[in-house]
Amino acid sequence: MTHLNIILFEKYNPLIGSNLENRKIFKLLSLFKKWGFIILFFIGCSTSYIHAQTPQQIQSKTFQTKAEWFLKLPQFNIDSCEIYYYKAIDVLKPNESAHYQALSEVNLSLYLSLLRIKKSTKIDTCLKLARYYFDKIPQKSEQTKLLEYKILIREADESFANNEQTKANKLMVQAFGLVQEDKSPNVQALYLYDKANLYGKIRSDEVRQGLEMSYRFAQQSRNLYESGTIRNKNEILFKVYDVLGWYHNYKANSDSCDYYFEKQKALLPLIKNPYFSAFYCSLRGNNYMRRKQYEKAIPLLDECSFLLEKHKITQNQVYVFNTYVLGVRELEMKKYDNAILLFRKGLNEAIKQESISFISTGYGHLSNAYTQKNDYKTALKYYTELYKNDFDEVDKQLNQSLQENELKLDIALKEKEITQKAKERNWYIAALIAGLFLLVLVYRNFRLKQKSNQQLELLNGELETKNTLLDKRNAENELLLKEIHHRVKNNLEVVSSLLELQSAQIDDPAVASAMLASQNRVHSMGIIHQKLYQGEHLAAIEMRDYFINLGENIVSSFNAEGRIKVECNMPKLVLDVDTAISIGLITNELITNSLKYAFENKQEGNIKITLNEEDNEGGLLLKVSDDGIGKVPDEKAKGTGFGTQLISLLTRQLDGKLLYEINNGTTVLLYFKKTKLA
Repeated sequence: MTHLNIILFEKYNPLIGSNLENRKIFKLLSLFKKWGFIILFFIGCSTSYIHAQTPQQIQSKTFQTKAEWFLKLPQFNIDSCEIYYYKAIDVLKPNESAHYQALSEVNLSLYLSLLRIKKSTKIDTCLKLARYYFDKIPQKSEQTKLLEYKILIREADESFANNEQTKANKLMVQAFGLVQEDKSPNVQALYLYDKANLYGKIRSDEVRQGLEMSYRFAQQSRNLYESGTIRNKNEILFKVYDVLGWYHNYKANSDSCDYYFEKQKALLPLIKNPYFSAFYCSLRGNNYMRRKQYEKAIPLLDECSFLLEKHKITQNQVYVFNTYVLGVRELEMKKYDNAILLFRKGLNEAIKQESISFISTGYGHLSNAYTQKNDYKTALKYYTELYKNDFDEVDKQLNQSLQENELKLDIALKEKEITQKAKERNWYIAALIAGLFLLVLVYRNFRLKQKSNQQLELLNGELETKNTLLDKRNAENELLLKEIHHRVKNNLEVVSSLLELQSAQIDDPAVASAMLASQNRVHSMGIIHQKLYQGEHLAAIEMRDYFINLGENIVSSFNAEGRIKVECNMPKLVLDVDTAISIGLITNELITNSLKYAFENKQEGNIKITLNEEDNEGGLLLKVSDDGIGKVPDEKAKGTGFGTQLISLLTRQLDGKLLYEINNGTTVLLYFKKTKLA
């Protein structure tokens, strides 16, 4: 501290004089200020110890951070990750109630981190331990509600995997009841994704209904994650795209599958985890295999195997399944030796994982391969192993139950042993409290003196500049405008839901059709406001994405998925919000008319939408065409005719020109001028 500062301090602080002793005290306090962060850290650790944040918990968090670090490129190392997770568990005391929540959380984190990457019975036990310690928490609170939700979701997922659908349904209901009232965007987005994921696993007579619900919840989750309000979302957004892509794969919508695959591919550089890259290659490779595009499929499947082997993460079902698929392709090409080599490779990994279903699958593939090779003796051998493996599953379940009981006994013995040592730590706590009290006194005196210095610094401080205030005000206005668009979108969704509820009570088909049309018009405007608050520009809309969402919604409302495909082959184009609303309503009416009238007596059909710049003077051409039965020229409008009137009114509002072309369907052309963006 400079001489001038010392003089000022002495002048404005009556507690400090000009004598030598006081100057020495002041210099000591200056040194305390320099190294104060170390003392504050010690105080923070001590205080957290007293308030249930024990040193063991802090050390456990440190080990968890190291474990997660090993899952990130370029340091990806699954074995080191697992080691540090077990260190994080070992430092916690299983007999102390203050550690029960931490033990539950770290076991769940280990289970979630290694679930897909390294499948083993030891890791599966972590989920049971997470439940065991959670049930022992003496007082449940709002903070533990999300932890319980995550445990229930994983238990439901495991029940689905074990074909225990009734149990899984009960666990789902219990979990969703915990968080459905939580309005936090992070919780709501996770809640919607979990609903989409679990409903997509229903395998019964309700499979179609489950997939439809899964798709709807995944779309809602996607909207929240893409809104920009949630951080650290890339991995789970990748999984959301997986659910959406699986739905379109089930519906055989190849274009939509490719759309979501590209979305996943764009996330891979941000995730920086080779498992996700391998998982993507496996998903897309298998999609190409289903479409019989083998020239695209095989390189992706090979890349999947390469990544998993390179990073030593072959102990998962993706690797086994991927290896089996490659073997099946070799078998189809009658390359029997290559196929057998791949089947054995996958089977060996399945045996390491103790996966009964994949072991049975491997034996079945090998039996089939040797049969085609005319080696019936070896084929019979593997066929026998197939049935033997199914009987062994019962023994495995019994052994697993025995291991769980032994684990509980070991935990109880360890708790009893640690209890004997608990009293020995009481003296440490007492000494810690005494030391803390002294530190608080010293720190209080230091803060009083530091406050005097801060008051002097405030006298020399500068006020915020006008530009800073203006930037702050602009940011606040932008946030307010986004909030307005968000609320408008929510209100439009409420109106759409009310129309949907009202239409459910109407028996007259004509009135119900009018209500559905009104609902779609409201939704078309709602999508625009959603894009406004999600996008970077608050007064403009990117039309290609908008048309894709609009088309999917209208086709879904007419229950025409898989029968009618909407294509949008156009470059990215941005329009101002007023023009976008008019164009959106016109397009909504044209698609609705095509779905209602163009495909009578036709099982399948296509609707194409394009919007392109027509000239250098700002002219744009909207083109909506279908391959339906075609509109009769000068034919009187069907239904109420309100849609036709609305199109004419909006065309005049845009000062545009509307033309119809009838040739193997109906094509509507709308030419209008582009409004300059503000």
